Amino acid sequence: MSSKEKMAPEIAPERSPGIVKGVVSDSKANKPIAGAEVTVLGTSAFFTTGTYGEYLILLPATSYILRVKANGYKPEDVRIEITVGAPLTQDIKLKKLGQNFKQS
Repeated sequence: MSSKEKMAPEIAPERSPGIVKGVVSDSKANKPIAGAEVTVLGTSAFFTTGTYGEYLILLPATSYILRVKANGYKPEDVRIEITVGAPLTQDIKLKKLGQNFKQS
């Protein structure tokens, strides 16, 4: 074994972070939604999208559910699978809340 091999740190795969990133946008207008909240259920991880609707979260490799909410839009839950060494791009489209009120 060379000295380089001995010096290389060992990182347990389950502890190495993976990445999920993407853009939250309006499903009809296809425009980014700034200020949307992306929460990883069962964890304390969350991200608020910027001007261009972008988010990026580092997570240990496993399955998660992202809950995405924004004012005026229906919340959306998305199941994802994080893998070490393979960043996941998960764009999310939100539907505006309906205004289907009928007056009698």
